[in-house]
Amino acid sequence: MYRYVRNKNGVSGCNVLRILHDKDIYRPVVLHTTIAQDRPVGDIQTFREHRHNLYHIVLYTAGSGVCLLNRLEYPAKPGTVILVSPGQPHDFITRFGNAVYSELTLAFENEQCEPLTLPFEELLEQWAGAQIDLHNPMRLSDAEISVLNAVLTEIADLAGVEHLLSDFYLQYALLKLLHFIVQACVKPAASGGIADERVIRVRQYIEQHYNTPIRIEELSQLAGFSKGYLFRAFRKAFGVAPLEYQKQLRLEAARTLLRATALRCSEIAARCGYDNIHFFHRLFKQTFGVTPQQYRKNIVGS
Repeated sequence: MYRYVRNKNGVSGCNVLRILHDKDIYRPVVLHTTIAQDRPVGDIQTFREHRHNLYHIVLYTAGSGVCLLNRLEYPAKPGTVILVSPGQPHDFITRFGNAVYSELTLAFENEQCEPLTLPFEELLEQWAGAQIDLHNPMRLSDAEISVLNAVLTEIADLAGVEHLLSDFYLQYALLKLLHFIVQACVKPAASGGIADERVIRVRQYIEQHYNTPIRIEELSQLAGFSKGYLFRAFRKAFGVAPLEYQKQLRLEAARTLLRATALRCSEIAARCGYDNIHFFHRLFKQTFGVTPQQYRKNIVGS
């Protein structure tokens, strides 16, 4: 069992994981870590459901027991992950079994050491840039248990280190932890769910070759779908047909080049995959309501 307890005040000036909320900046502070905790520490009668303005990330790695979250009981089996938000009633130190767990307790504080109290979902959305549906608690596979426990161990090792870049290394490890949670513990809350991997591969191919001629036949071959099925699957996942998506990418790239470079419109059209400058002008105006020259003039004049 390895334990770290913060024993000095002060908020790091490192900006890797800073959060801007209500015009104030909050940075992470690691308060406590434990790896392979196999028993309660202290008077066992003091462990009961409680709440505070802290974040907990708990991974059960062995044994079994019961944990509490929002006044509900959940089995604490190997691979169970509990994410506790500030203000949530919880008791993850189970007295009803022999569960072993690794845990991280942290806060996000401003310069006045006042805590951030956003729910975990909103905290993750700040970095992911998308609405997410948090599955909590959730179960991990054996491989995922190993990865998450390794990241928690790395954080525990770095938390007590005194070094010129120790805060940077610690926050980078926290970033890896949050990246793991976003990948393994949440999924997009879109109505259509997560797109098929083959459809995602088609989208990535279009993004990489947006300015070259692409035929629907080669996309369907890449996905292993018929043309009709690919069209329907792509539209269901992303709300647009495959070649329409390519057109959007081309025109958005053209808009970027008009705004950020001094290239002539004919050069921009060619770079974005349009050999016919007149067709490019017509398509640009249909989409954005102004010609490329007017768009550039409006941007320069603004």
